[in-house]
Amino acid sequence: MFRIAIVGGGIGGLFAALSIKHHCGLNDIHIDIYEQAPEYREIGAGLGLLEEALKIAGDRQGVWLSFRRYDTGSEVHTVRTPTEGNTAPLPMHRAEFLEILIQAIESRDAATLHTNKHCQTLEDHGHKMSITFKDGTITAADLVIGADGIHSAVRSHYVNDSAQYGGMVVYRGLCDIDKIRNAWTLPTFSALFMAPGKHFLTFPISNSKILNVVGFVTTPWEKLENTTESWTLASEKAVVKEEFKDFTAAVQAVTENMDTNPLKWILFGRKSSPEWIFSGGKVALLCDAAHAMCPHQARAYPMARVYPRA
Repeated sequence: MFRIAIVGGGIGGLFAALSIKHHCGLNDIHIDIYEQAPEYREIGAGLGLLEEALKIAGDRQGVWLSFRRYDTGSEVHTVRTPTEGNTAPLPMHRAEFLEILIQAIESRDAATLHTNKHCQTLEDHGHKMSITFKDGTITAADLVIGADGIHSAVRSHYVNDSAQYGGMVVYRGLCDIDKIRNAWTLPTFSALFMAPGKHFLTFPISNSKILNVVGFVTTPWEKLENTTESWTLASEKAVVKEEFKDFTAAVQAVTENMDTNPLKWILFGRKSSPEWIFSGGKVALLCDAAHAMCPHQARAYPMARVYPRA
């Protein structure tokens, strides 16, 4: 039996397991997915997930993104979605998409899911790798896939580098679309309002019931009160309202009606590793563990010469 250990139970790790199941079968392969969190939380037509994904996707109404002036909301340029082939984007809530992947893993018996498994060390035993976890347990595998994010423990075993601040803070939240319909005068909810040093992104998710909200603010390192890179760092709605108080009325309606405690995401990135495969092919890096970058591939690496490490 060929054993595969996937370290990290996010989108990359779960999707990797489903891909192996789909393309290789599992008659002589066993996959374990090790997630350090206490639970799995927060598209693939070829993997048979498209129908389920469509149920939770938002409807962009033929618009990928409409670029707008921040102060007036007037159109700068609108990018339409493709009209041919299976290439249209599917905007989704991350947690809802993770749930689809977990259900597919379980229903297809594609992998065994483990939680509270924080990878600490790897050892190369020639024909196999061993993984030691923080709880003291040890497992062995023929192949280890490191899908454990920007602060990858698997990567750190082979690559000596650190995450670099990308010069930007991002506020993430959700807004009930019904609460802003009267104030939203744009023909689409897929919009990006642009200002010097800031931009405010919105698009529909959860079957077009919820608006995903992402506010980007260029912020010097010395002005940061908290320098922790985290998906779960909380902010306050009042902070978001203040940052975007000069934006158009549509944006004001969103910041007024979004979550009380939006997330605050301090952007970090890494330079790409010259190698993604190690220990004679027994270890491979995936997603952010291999090539973490800021959204839109923006800002991270020029800033790395200026701002401190995480």
